[in-house]
Amino acid sequence: MKRSGKETQSTNGELIDLRIGDARTALKNIPDRTVQACITSPPYFGLRDYSDPQQIGLEDTVEKYIAAMLEVTSEIH
Repeated sequence: MKRSGKETQSTNGELIDLRIGDARTALKNIPDRTVQACITSPPYFGLRDYSDPQQIGLEDTVEKYIAAMLEVTSEIH
């Protein structure tokens, strides 16, 4: 998976920092209390296979899926 960050100016001049990558690692690189909004599209359990062995959504059990999702959401909160 390609991981990158891209900074650009919004139409009102504010800085936008777009991060693309595995949320479980990318979020750890963002300092606490520096984000005003987080937009996500979480994977559904067992719905799609993106051919990435680390992807969330193809865990063996719903419990393991929930644990993976909690790992991400605890970093967002």
